[in-house]
Amino acid sequence: MFDHEQDWNLGTDDEPPPAKYLAFVVGADEYGVPIPEIREVVRLQPLTPVPDTPPYVKGVVNLRGLVIPVVDLREKLGAFVTEDTEETCIVIMISDAVCVGAIVDRVLDVIEVPEESVSMQPPIGGTPPPAWVQGIQARGDGVRFLVDVDGLISGTGLVYR
Repeated sequence: MFDHEQDWNLGTDDEPPPAKYLAFVVGADEYGVPIPEIREVVRLQPLTPVPDTPPYVKGVVNLRGLVIPVVDLREKLGAFVTEDTEETCIVIMISDAVCVGAIVDRVLDVIEVPEESVSMQPPIGGTPPPAWVQGIQARGDGVRFLVDVDGLISGTGLVYR
């Protein structure tokens, strides 16, 4: 006999699955980029400097025939820039068919981010959040900034729309 009192908790089709993000560290903070906007993660390698670019644009890299500009997110986001380590790498992000590499201190993992754990940063001092902030995820011991790749790339001075 079917027990109507039983809580089956099978979920519903109305509940979207958690979004997946690549989590990484820049300075003392954690960030996440949606997996569909990640092309790949590569080891830090020599870059060719490009004249007349902002200081956080470290140059370009030739990645299997594709020339990709590389931004040091530590400098772009105002984090304390440390010496590169074995874990320092370049995260290749893609947006509107434009690829940009971002130097990060270390990649953590692919994570699931439940929608209910994300909020938008409230304006601080009447200033709206930066264009690259998609949201902020509350987690056990702090927060993780979720990155809007379009906002990040358009704020680099590398892409003109």
